[in-house]
Amino acid sequence: VVAAFVAAIAVGSLMVSRLSTIPPRALFLTCAGSSAGWLALFPTYDSWPWLAHAMRFAAGENGLGFGAYCALVGVVLTAGLFFAVAPMGAVLPLAFHERRASVPGSGRVSGRLLAWSALGALVGSLGGGILLFYVIDLPRVLLVAPLLAAVMAWLSAPAAGRWARPTAAALIGVTVCAFILHPGFDRQRLAM
Repeated sequence: VVAAFVAAIAVGSLMVSRLSTIPPRALFLTCAGSSAGWLALFPTYDSWPWLAHAMRFAAGENGLGFGAYCALVGVVLTAGLFFAVAPMGAVLPLAFHERRASVPGSGRVSGRLLAWSALGALVGSLGGGILLFYVIDLPRVLLVAPLLAAVMAWLSAPAAGRWARPTAAALIGVTVCAFILHPGFDRQRLAM
């Protein structure tokens, strides 16, 4: 899972580095796209343990072994998570671009952005991985990522045009509704 995340984040960052010009709405589209990607994945989460079992069974039955199973899981996870995670890899370079740092001030700006990014990763790891489970249950923990991405889309909306705020508000609304209703998520199937 970590390898899939890191690979997708690297591709998202690389995609920004390949752009000759960055449109003003790029940060908004990136955050909104990530939120939509996470929301699209939500109804499938309860099937992932079964999918892991099916891949383990397929690799074992065909005599491919543990290495083939790990490779298969890596490919499937990377492909499945790519459209939700890769945009998050683009956020930091796009935020750096939005700050329009001059060359003399770029060290200060990049240092601040990287420090906040690292602090967010630490707080997210501890908070999301440990503390959130004491306050909210699994389906809701899985909706924290699309909610935060939708909030980032809201914050970056002014540069994206008139339609950006309503789009971000809709993503926040859909995430809040999913937070309450858990559409497509069957706890019993996940537990089994």
